[in-house]
Amino acid sequence: MKKAIIIAGMFFMASFIIISCSKEDEKEKTPPALSFKSGVQTGTGLHYITKDTTLTISTGFVFGIKASITSGENLKRLYVKGVFENSGTPREFDTTFSSSSITYDYKLFAYPSVGNEEFTITVWDDNDNATTATIIVTTEP
Repeated sequence: MKKAIIIAGMFFMASFIIISCSKEDEKEKTPPALSFKSGVQTGTGLHYITKDTTLTISTGFVFGIKASITSGENLKRLYVKGVFENSGTPREFDTTFSSSSITYDYKLFAYPSVGNEEFTITVWDDNDNATTATIIVTTEP
């Protein structure tokens, strides 16, 4: 009986040590907050795009991007990619930085042909958590 108590005690101590030495808690998986400015950009008169939109070909517009942390880790990357009708060379903007928030205006002109251009906007934090938004700009004559 004494041996059983000693073995159980040793098992309990070994379990306690193993649990105590486990990895630190995983980093938070909270993605950054991502939103868009609305209205008209000061100085240029260009309209901010906040949702799927139809524009006349070659019309100027702006994505007013706002992102901020939610996990306590700084933001590190902003990437914008526009692909017209799933073909051709995409329009891209990619920047790295280290900040708790970012505000960026990405000025463009609607595609010079009739069709749809899908824009994907993604922001990452230092934990590699990401938030993505997609906006389709349809061009017409």
